[in-house]
Formats: sequence, C-alpha cells, structure tokens
Amino acid sequence: MDIYEKFQNNFVDVRKFDWKPGWNVLKGVEEPIDFVKELVDVNLLENYDSKKHLKNSFTGFVNVDKKRIKINGSKEMVEYMYIEKGKIKYFQCYEGYENNYSKKFKFYDENFCLHKGYSSNNEGKLTYVHRNSQFSLNEFNIEYFRCLEEQASIYVGKNIDLFFVLEINGKSADKLNGEIFLNYDNFFNYFKFFKGILLGRREYFNKSFSLEEAIGILNNSKQIKTKNS
Repeated sequence: MDIYEKFQNNFVDVRKFDWKPGWNVLKGVEEPIDFVKELVDVNLLENYDSKKHLKNSFTGFVNVDKKRIKINGSKEMVEYMYIEKGKIKYFQCYEGYENNYSKKFKFYDENFCLHKGYSSNNEGKLTYVHRNSQFSLNEFNIEYFRCLEEQASIYVGKNIDLFFVLEINGKSADKLNGEIFLNYDNFFNYFKFFKGILLGRREYFNKSFSLEEAIGILNNSKQIKTKNS
C-alpha cells in the first residue's frame, strides 16, 4: 500500500461511531506518517487563504504556518491542511521541540472527526485516538465523543451552556447512527427521554448521568446520584 492509499484509508473510518479494536493494539506501537511531506513538496505549497481555498474549485494541500483557524466551530493550531472541493478534510500540526513534542492529525467528513495524537512522552508513538461528532438538533447542540473502546460520551447543550452528559457503553455506541442525532423524537426516544423533560430541570444542568440515572430522573426517582454531586 502506498502513502496516498494509507492517507485515503483514514477517511473510510471518519464517518462512524464505532471503535476499531486495532486502535488499542496500535497505541504505543504505531509511528506517525507525515502525509504532507510524503505526498507533496511543502516548499511549493500555497499559503492558506480562506477566500481562495474554501471554494468548490480548490482541492489540494496548503500551508497554514501554525496559525489558529476555526474548523467545525473549534479553533485549531494548524501547520498543513488538505482541502477537497472547498471542504477541510485533514490537517496536521507539530508542536513543541525535540525532546518534548506532540503531533496531531485530524481527518474530517463534514461534522465527523477522527483525531490521532502522537507524543514524545510515548516515544513518539500513537498516544490516543478520538472520535468526535457534532450535531445541531432544533435548539440543542449535541457532541459525541469517544476515546475508549468501552465507553462513549454524549454532551447536550444549548448555545454555550452544557445541560447534561450521557455516558453509554461501547456496545451501545457501536450501534449509533447519524439519524438518531438529526431528529428530536428519535434522539430522545432512543435515550428514553420521551419529551426531553430533563431539559426543564435546572437542578440537573451541568451534571453527568449514566443512561440508567437519566431514565431514573425521568421516572421521578428520588434517589439520583450524579458524578458531580
């Protein structure tokens, strides 16, 4: 498999919620691939210009020169970036110095992201893998985050306020699909939040709940323990 195929293969994994078992094995083993330097001559790259490059007519790598730019609502320190038909698909950044550094690589497909990090603390090998997905559902912002095979978290908020966190086990997370996050009834029915009652209970805002605890709240259970209690 050549470098370009390895680069493209990452995009196959982006638009998903599951966890690849191989990722656990690769932690502390996999070495980073500098895709940009392997695929193009960085000295010939254009400097990033959002007005020019975020258009449907542009596909290719650009130099961002370690500047912070906004990607999917988050500010990221970016060194090099790959754009496909005006959409940001990938970026990489090296931060630090010889004996204390980190390298991050993020692959995007619309509101889905696959994040791989490598660190000098781990002899430069793979340190972590994160899945991240963001959705807007009616008035609410939903973020799916997963960094472990066994567990995933779903954050629900409105504007900048975090309302609550749901933690679900890996098997449940593996079965998730985007349709659940795009329809209010589907989302709340899936988590047994039949009318989103929890959103009207301010005493529970900014608390973390397991799925079972959230169901208990909706059933008016009096004995609810939260992780932030």
